[in-house]
Amino acid sequence: MYKLNKNKFDLEGGQKMTKIGKDKYNPSVVFNPNNKPSDFGVVKNLNTIWGPIRHYRMFEVRYLSATDNNDPRLKIVDERNNESKTLSKDYNFAYSRDQIFNYLYSLGINVEGFAVTDEKDFIFTRDFTTPLK
Repeated sequence: MYKLNKNKFDLEGGQKMTKIGKDKYNPSVVFNPNNKPSDFGVVKNLNTIWGPIRHYRMFEVRYLSATDNNDPRLKIVDERNNESKTLSKDYNFAYSRDQIFNYLYSLGINVEGFAVTDEKDFIFTRDFTTPLK
């Protein structure tokens, strides 16, 4: 629901769209006052005119190739908490990320999503408290 106030639309929840051109509007992102930051200063959700945008913790997964002394390994990096964990490559898993999913689930970390690039994988969770062990 909105009402027109000269150059702004006032949307539900205090959100605004400001007119930036003849027929163009710039949506403003606002914080939902009902959401409290966690102990780590994490905003739970940002509400926009498109709906809530969730905040995730991200793990970076790096593939470490074999060396003279070590077999291939996988390294999970948590930049947020300056932690990392290196695992030996388990060939029972078709994809390296499946091994990482299994490891994170064993720690009690629920995986919410992932992204894949040519160089690295990224894994997303809403669990901001469970450390890598």
